[in-house]
Amino acid sequence: MAGIHKFSIFDRDILEVPNVIRHACGGRYVGQKKVDALADVLCDRNPAVEIERFDVDIMTSAEVENAVRRSAVVVLATDNEPSRFRINQLWVDARTAFVLGRVFTRGIGGEVFAYRPGETGCLACIESVLQRSQFREGVSEVDLLSEEQREHLYGLDVGEIKDSPGLNVDISFITCFHARFAIDAICRTLPRRPQQLPSIETDCDLGKSTHSPVHQTF
Repeated sequence: MAGIHKFSIFDRDILEVPNVIRHACGGRYVGQKKVDALADVLCDRNPAVEIERFDVDIMTSAEVENAVRRSAVVVLATDNEPSRFRINQLWVDARTAFVLGRVFTRGIGGEVFAYRPGETGCLACIESVLQRSQFREGVSEVDLLSEEQREHLYGLDVGEIKDSPGLNVDISFITCFHARFAIDAICRTLPRRPQQLPSIETDCDLGKSTHSPVHQTF
């Protein structure tokens, strides 16, 4: 809806019932490949979009590297650290701008980070600081749990809302900033920046009530 019309989507998952409470694609897409479901939603918003779909594992696919090199910005929204760090290395090697968004366990907060080649450090750089800072104190990331624990957490057998991985209202708070950072990255490549889109000067937002001279918070 912001006028971006060329997408390459990577995801090997199938949309399942537990995804519906926090996904852009609703119940009628359950059982479909996520790349197909999301492509349909994007086309509904803007029939002129051009979409490449890759139902592949981004940890092993060579197509990911090619897509990173030819993209204006890469939007990373995976749910585990190995995939984040693999794509991070591809970004750095290709000098491609990227934005990373992730939501903390149960939707208690999250963070959005932008890598700007030649201007800022990469994900590995910022992680070396955040992992030991007050921002991560007491935060349990889902990807640090065992596979059995994750299946239980994301399943429908959990009775109380406090054990939810986060509802759409929690996640959308972070994704709004994620989308805004992605648009900012594209605007930085334009000959003339749109007047209604002021530049984001910081490269990281943390969705918690904290104060730091380094990070802009909300």
